[in-house]
Amino acid sequence: MEVEKCDTDNKSRTKVYDEINVFGKYQSRLCLMLLLSTIPNSFTTFQFLAIHYTPQFRCNVINGTYYGPANDYNNSNSVNSRLMNTCNFDNITGLTLVNETNAYNNTEQHHEDMSTNMVCTDWTFMGNETSAVTEFGMICNNKWQKPFSVSMYMFGKLVGGVMGGLISDKFGRKPTFLVFSAWQYLTTFVTSFSPNMSSYSAMMFLTGCGGLVNYVAAVLLGTEVVAPKKRSMVYVYISVGYSIGCMLIAPLAFFILNWRWFLRTIGFVGLLYIPYIWLLDESPLWLLAVGKNDEAKKVLNKIAKCNKVQSSVSKDESSEMLVETDDSIGLWPTCKLIARTPTLLKRLAIVGLSWFTCSGSYYTISLDIGSLSGNRFLNILLLGVAEFVATGLFFVAWKRWGNRNSYLIFMSASAVVFAIRPLLKMSSIAALQVAVVIVGRLFITTSFCVIFVYTGELFPTAVRNICMGFSSGMSRFGSMLAPFIIYAGHQTNSIAVPLCIAVFVLLTSSLYIFLPKTEKTQLPQTVQEALEMKSGGLSCHLKKQKTKTSKENFPDP
Repeated sequence: MEVEKCDTDNKSRTKVYDEINVFGKYQSRLCLMLLLSTIPNSFTTFQFLAIHYTPQFRCNVINGTYYGPANDYNNSNSVNSRLMNTCNFDNITGLTLVNETNAYNNTEQHHEDMSTNMVCTDWTFMGNETSAVTEFGMICNNKWQKPFSVSMYMFGKLVGGVMGGLISDKFGRKPTFLVFSAWQYLTTFVTSFSPNMSSYSAMMFLTGCGGLVNYVAAVLLGTEVVAPKKRSMVYVYISVGYSIGCMLIAPLAFFILNWRWFLRTIGFVGLLYIPYIWLLDESPLWLLAVGKNDEAKKVLNKIAKCNKVQSSVSKDESSEMLVETDDSIGLWPTCKLIARTPTLLKRLAIVGLSWFTCSGSYYTISLDIGSLSGNRFLNILLLGVAEFVATGLFFVAWKRWGNRNSYLIFMSASAVVFAIRPLLKMSSIAALQVAVVIVGRLFITTSFCVIFVYTGELFPTAVRNICMGFSSGMSRFGSMLAPFIIYAGHQTNSIAVPLCIAVFVLLTSSLYIFLPKTEKTQLPQTVQEALEMKSGGLSCHLKKQKTKTSKENFPDP
């Protein structure tokens, strides 16, 4: 991150670095490679839309005996309809009950004036599509296994996110990106051979461990070789790649109806990225940070040559060029600094809660797309289109309303979507239900883009990375909770769950009125600069903010 230089020599070296790292041919090629590399990330994140598909099923009657009202005995169509998508049923007077274990030696038992509730233990799934749900029986009493396996994947992303930053800082951006990309493809491929639910859930956890690390490493590889003013372009390229991946899930799921081969196909995709071993360069910023000045010089001069920039970097210049840009402090000093600065503590609490809410809402509405009426493949495709459009909508909203107000607007709108969705289920217009959910996904995705940028604008350089890490961790907790929110909504089949989500989203987003507007302001480099950013709330709150700022005049680390 760019830090203002005080002396002329440092300004000169920074100017040379910026001249080399203009968004030229080298950066364009790199961003295109990163765009292509992030496409499979959405495959693994939203693989559950394909491999957790639950087709219609029929409870298998025992030894051909029908269960249901006596007057339905000779009406096979009526009986079949009663046994469709059901987990239990009533055995009523007038029907023959044959014991499943043949304990009655196939003798018929007639019961008068008696109704026995029977639990279905065997099903026949309709259609020729196989999924993890059909093979492992994740329905009825085992329905909880479906959200559990998704949460295991999300928990893996949490663990990987924590460890990935440390690994990336120690071993470099390029090795981290390559190793965890290979990890993602390999674990996805191995998951396709899972023999049972236990191994399947364990592999989901391991797959999740690599799903976020390579994505973050890709962001670092891009942003660290681009001048600060052009870094937003890196996010655009990577977001576009992720959106393309979301759209490609639909045709993949349409043509590959076997869940095991769906996962194997994703694994085979990894072979296309083997050339990245030779095409990618290590981040020059990381090389400088660990003292590998000769290698940094080679990379920087390669960039200059590719961009046809006359500036070149000597060994001495490379060793001093960016040493002073790393103003971050350790975890414990960061905790102490934030704890004794109430304004920063308040911001971190609000932002962390917003990441939790946004992530939970994002995955709740995305992973439940299979419950909508209509063609499920088309619905998945529209989900990807919404992801793509959200990237453009973010830039329009950011320029018009700023980050803070954009988040308030879009999350409030998404709360309305959650509130009206159960009402729309009563409507016979399937297209309207789908349209509202897709629009809700559009709003939440745009909100995610906003907080990703806005969070970094609220905190000083020394604590910015750790605050971003904390916020990302909070989002993982939200994503882990999302599958169980969906499960609770389906089990209760009431409007209480979506209404509670709507109220929670509205309340947490409203807290953003206590955060400052950041448009047309520089990133705060010091704690004092961060404290001087005024809240955009009510006028009385502004006065309180001024008083707090004067009291919280702490020295910067």
